[in-house]
Amino acid sequence: MMVLAMWGGTIILGGDEAKEIFFRFERNLSRHRTLSGDLVGKGPGGVTYKSKFLLQKPRSFRIIDGQINIYCDGRVQFNHLVSEREYIKSKISKGLGSGFPAALDSFFGFPTGATAPYFVKKTEFRMQKVDGHMCAAKAIHFESFGRDDRMVFYVDRTTKQILGWDQVFGNTKMPFRFKNLRFDVDVPGNAFEWRPSTGLKERI
Repeated sequence: MMVLAMWGGTIILGGDEAKEIFFRFERNLSRHRTLSGDLVGKGPGGVTYKSKFLLQKPRSFRIIDGQINIYCDGRVQFNHLVSEREYIKSKISKGLGSGFPAALDSFFGFPTGATAPYFVKKTEFRMQKVDGHMCAAKAIHFESFGRDDRMVFYVDRTTKQILGWDQVFGNTKMPFRFKNLRFDVDVPGNAFEWRPSTGLKERI
């Protein structure tokens, strides 16, 4: 068995097993009606990203991180730029809105990483040890003028649950990990509604 070392963990070649694990993960995730949890990311210099998310079929979601809070009820999406005291309003005519984690695409019936807003150059599957877990890894490489920008998604081999992903864009490397995933939670009727308060300006 060939073993390689790289940023993000130790790679053990095993593309067929990784594909099967991703297939099972995506099939199981697509069966749930709601999903909530936390997402934590860490960038250069110890900069930390934290958010709370809630997803509901057929295409509603909200992402709260205190910087850009996103609310989408499947018809209209609001991106609230908190510090700028502005918001962006978008009508959703077909498909989904944007901004929820691409690692959770299969909740809405898409392959993992399908909603990442970049042109895909190639996709690879392999087994990889990450954060002490043996995982199936799906690496998506993007067209990025030779920089090899990429996102690598991880599903735990034992639990068949999503662990998170690592991303490399330019010289910035960031690991993102999910916490407190909860399935089929009860959702209030107005969970995805948002209206701009007085003093907020719409960015056109």
